[in-house]
Amino acid sequence: MTDSKAKVRRQQKNDSPLVACNRRNPGFDIFESSCEVLGVDFSDLSADVRIASCAVGYKLEDRFMNEVRQNATISRFPGAKVSCEKNTQCMMFDFARRLAPHAFGFWPDTFVLPKQIDDLEKFMRKRKRRLYTMICKPAAASQGDGIFLFTDLENMKRRCKSIYGGNEYICQRYIGNPLLFHGLKFDLRLYVLVSSLDPLKIHLCTEGMVRFCTQAYEPPNRSNLHHVMGHLTNYSLNRTSSSYII
Repeated sequence: MTDSKAKVRRQQKNDSPLVACNRRNPGFDIFESSCEVLGVDFSDLSADVRIASCAVGYKLEDRFMNEVRQNATISRFPGAKVSCEKNTQCMMFDFARRLAPHAFGFWPDTFVLPKQIDDLEKFMRKRKRRLYTMICKPAAASQGDGIFLFTDLENMKRRCKSIYGGNEYICQRYIGNPLLFHGLKFDLRLYVLVSSLDPLKIHLCTEGMVRFCTQAYEPPNRSNLHHVMGHLTNYSLNRTSSSYII
């Protein structure tokens, strides 16, 4: 009898918990060792997804959703990845700000390019006397790749030639007076686990993470827009600095 069939029989007999994990999932070893410590059955066989109490690390495709048990716990909500992409998130926040402008006043003026390039041009023309610095980010990139600051629209177009090749960018008004710590720009990340949407249940991790720039912050001007280690807190950029401290 194969291991898979043995687990099916055991599952049908006493309904013991079974965690199924995709072997290609980055946290596979952690899940496997955790289940061993907790005494929970663990499997990396794709066939066991059908009987698993919990399924981790699988793509939420139609095939997976049709196979997984109806009352099983899965590691992410369908659609969560899409909602976290910069362009989708931008559209959701813009819509929310129109519904409740006072509640979403923290959200800066944002444009999805190239579809809102005309709106961006109007925005910058209206504020020509009060020069705004803008920040441009590829919608699908990460770790600081492709991010740059600009004040001149034509310069932005030259740098983003790929915009008109089908790629999307997010362009936002840059916050020029950020909160600083000992003269350095930083960001704070808090981690939460959303275990249920209805009813909404959110668990806050007691630890977070702070990322610092490695170059003293100066308000943006034409001569320092390229100083990425003073404007961007991305670890992938600042770890290469001679001022980086572990």
